[in-house]
Amino acid sequence: MELSLLGNNAPILKWEKNQVVIPEETTIDEISSFLRNFAAWENISSIALADILEFAHRKDMLEELQGVFVEIDISPVEVSKALGIATVPKGLRHPSLTAEHYFVVSRLSTYDQTGWLQQSLDHKLNAMELKRSIEAGRIITKEEIAELSGRGSGIVNYHGMVNQWERWENKVGGTQAIKTWPTDVLTRWVADVEKVHSTIEAVKQELLFRQSNTKPTK
Repeated sequence: MELSLLGNNAPILKWEKNQVVIPEETTIDEISSFLRNFAAWENISSIALADILEFAHRKDMLEELQGVFVEIDISPVEVSKALGIATVPKGLRHPSLTAEHYFVVSRLSTYDQTGWLQQSLDHKLNAMELKRSIEAGRIITKEEIAELSGRGSGIVNYHGMVNQWERWENKVGGTQAIKTWPTDVLTRWVADVEKVHSTIEAVKQELLFRQSNTKPTK
């Protein structure tokens, strides 16, 4: 397999016998370029997968591709996320935006996608800042997000934990995607998060107790 990420005139790196074969004449500038392009590949590959699956969906091929997904270990979560990214018109893409930006706006109308992606460019928002801004209906600054997460305060702030949970949930495709996980994976996940669920339920019961025992003020 050839790894041609350097341009037409550059030496071609090859993947052979479980190793990268690099031509001896490859220069430091070419290696530097390869490393930069390689670092960007994760974002590129997510968008490329979205385009491929959008084509397959349009041609009614998705069901027939299920066996291929299993063979190459593409999970239902990844498929769901890619199809979400594919809802964003290609004309709205920009080199400064990532697959995560597109996924964040994937549930919005095309009109809102256009507006929020432009806001991301204008204000140099990362995907999490974009998500927070959409939720608030206004631009949320880095400083505000840092304050919400308790950064620099020396105190554990539950907003930070909620922030991390929402970021994780966003990456896996949300509740609907989680519900598509295989039964054994879903069973383990429910067991792993049971402690958090138990704590929340206990607090809810405490609130109900307090509310039921609160006398109305005259």
